Amino acid sequence: MNVRQGRPAGGAAVSSPAAGNGAGPGEAPPPILEVDGLHVHRGEAHILHGLDFHIAPNRVTALLGRNGVGKTTTLLALLGLLPSSGEIRLEGESVTSLSTHRRVQRGLAYVPEDREVFSQLTVAENLRLAMQWPESADRLATVHELFPELERRSAQKAGSLSGGQQQMLALGRTLLHPAKLLLIDEPTKGLAPIVITEVVAALQQATADSTVLLVEQNLRVAEALATDAIVLDEGRVAWSGAMADLLADEELTRSMLGVGRRAGGQET
Repeated sequence: MNVRQGRPAGGAAVSSPAAGNGAGPGEAPPPILEVDGLHVHRGEAHILHGLDFHIAPNRVTALLGRNGVGKTTTLLALLGLLPSSGEIRLEGESVTSLSTHRRVQRGLAYVPEDREVFSQLTVAENLRLAMQWPESADRLATVHELFPELERRSAQKAGSLSGGQQQMLALGRTLLHPAKLLLIDEPTKGLAPIVITEVVAALQQATADSTVLLVEQNLRVAEALATDAIVLDEGRVAWSGAMADLLADEELTRSMLGVGRRAGGQET
């Protein structure tokens, strides 16, 4: 399959993030994540067929595609939770042979699709378990500012929270990690529309200066959060470029994602 490409994902020249990233004036900063020839098998199934992509720093990249094309598998492979072949480099250094906890120590953080909070522990205890870095104490105030509900419910068991509140807890727990790259899997899955609005607003603040690889089925949420997009199809990168370019092409969006756009930005 040939990769259809707009402006390369993360490849446009940006001025503000370039400083301190090894890029000269007017040049794009080097990618924070580079993936070359990533293959994943699950049992007899060949899920990922040699993915090649990179992620630019200080931007949100949406990983898109129809159900079953390998989006969550990609995140799990990047974390080392699934065996894979190929090369994964974080800030130019290979992490391919590292265990999951070593990759986390290097700067990867993960918000799983199903939240996976510790249901029998309180909100405060869930957050305390995630405070494994010297910066975590200072970051806790930011988490409470983004998600004031977590502070109000600090003594409540996580298992008794609503789905939206558990999602906030899962995000807040991850934000205590001074991550170089946040991997966020379906943050709005199963949430009511009013809760989605609240979660997206918090994510917009939380990721303003962060580097994020976001899996999201809700195209309107992806549009609100992401600057770049990578589209998977049948376990391969089928398209990469600017989110705006993808959404501007009605035929491309419909053929690759199965959705179109009505006037006013509504999905069809």
